[in-house]
Amino acid sequence: MKLDAVLYVAGTVAAVVLTIAVNVIGAQYFSRSDWTSDALFSLSQASKTTLRDLKEPVEVWVLLGRQDPLAAPMENLLEAYRAETAKLDIHHVDPDHEKTELVAVRNRFGIETAKVEGGREVTDAVVVLAQGSRRWFITATELYAEHDGEVRSREERALTLGLRNVTSEKTEKLCFTLGHGERRLADDGPLGVAHLRQIFEKNNFTLESFALRDDAARAEKTLATCSAVAILDPKSAFREDESARLRTYLLTGGSLFLAVSPFDPQGSSVELSLPALEPVLSPFGIELERTLVVEQDPNRAAPDTNGLEFVATAKLHAISETLVLSSAHPEPPRVMVAAALSLGIHPQLADGEVSVSEILGSSDTSVLRGSVIESPNVPHTRRGPFPIALAAERPRVHTTDAHGPRVVVLGSAEMLSPAHWAAPLSEHGSAFIVENSISWLAARPELVDVPEKGHVKSEIHWTEATRTGVRNYVLVLMPLACALLGLAILLYRKSNERPVKGAK
Repeated sequence: MKLDAVLYVAGTVAAVVLTIAVNVIGAQYFSRSDWTSDALFSLSQASKTTLRDLKEPVEVWVLLGRQDPLAAPMENLLEAYRAETAKLDIHHVDPDHEKTELVAVRNRFGIETAKVEGGREVTDAVVVLAQGSRRWFITATELYAEHDGEVRSREERALTLGLRNVTSEKTEKLCFTLGHGERRLADDGPLGVAHLRQIFEKNNFTLESFALRDDAARAEKTLATCSAVAILDPKSAFREDESARLRTYLLTGGSLFLAVSPFDPQGSSVELSLPALEPVLSPFGIELERTLVVEQDPNRAAPDTNGLEFVATAKLHAISETLVLSSAHPEPPRVMVAAALSLGIHPQLADGEVSVSEILGSSDTSVLRGSVIESPNVPHTRRGPFPIALAAERPRVHTTDAHGPRVVVLGSAEMLSPAHWAAPLSEHGSAFIVENSISWLAARPELVDVPEKGHVKSEIHWTEATRTGVRNYVLVLMPLACALLGLAILLYRKSNERPVKGAK
């Protein structure tokens, strides 16, 4: 009897020790197995290499609510990442329930939030990666791709791309021209663009302002370091030597962002004035026309603006695809423009290899004017739609380049105004166009070595009748079935009971 008790105690102790040992070993040597046919939960070799090459810790801030459909896949992916490296410091913040933590993260990284229907808060970044002063933002639309009701996972591609960029020593540089009355990054007034400095810096860009009118050697040295050049609402013409430097910079692989306005900053000029950049834009097939776009659709034109301020139509392009009405974006933010210049596409491009795409346009009821004081009763020979924002790209100069020379031209410099960044999400379209344009111009190479995962059906038809059916099933039918099963077992046992001998 004593031997049995000793063996019982020894077995219990051994079981406890074995359980603790298994857990300790499992924590030290964590591993995951993926038995799915498409390896949906396995990391690509590119991601494994990126994770194993991490030299310093990287902070990962996940800003997703517990009920967000993106939360569970992201958590699973991060578990797989953690199995490859101990260099990830992962934090989860629920925007709906952890308000204090959200404010702290938002202030640290400059993240904007906006209220939407149902009182839930949506952040413009759902994942933030940080290492030292460098940071990288991942938005919800970067985590998946939807087509014909099917969703392909891109979480791994987005997260690995972010890790590579946040740990890279290289930074992209944006150069802003001076000397032509341009809007300045240091100006925080209503006509300034100081708000853009914070936005670009949070996206890991280095900023520099320079004058093309400097001596040739100095200007060309600056241009050689620029990922993209930005000309923000110039008010005087560019000299011939300045245009020549810009043209050379672009044709050797550079990129240009140009926002123009036909009026001076105080609005005192009513005649159209252009910056004389034809030599720069002609190789990209873009022309600045000396005409204003006037919107005559009452559903698009803003009240009391004579059609000069209106809602533009976003066209399908990498810059504006999230602003195009579609099943994936049933209520895209509106793009408000004012005093928009009509842009033209040159009928005969320089070499036939230039790709010119419309980003924004007016409606088919819009007309053109040569001056803001032109009578509205003057007959118009041309009617819309008219392009008011264009993007162009030439072939790569070198095979190792991420992309060819690129140019984006906005015909309405009013889109740079800080009011667009302070607007609610539904009116945030102009801000998105500006930010997306810069990202497209200075785009880093895509992660072609991280493949997309398999697809799943994304259409779930959940109606009130479906909800009622599930509720009845869970709260009524399942408990009733268990009760009936228990009653049947009880009756069966009663029917098979035999009376005990000698019982009265």
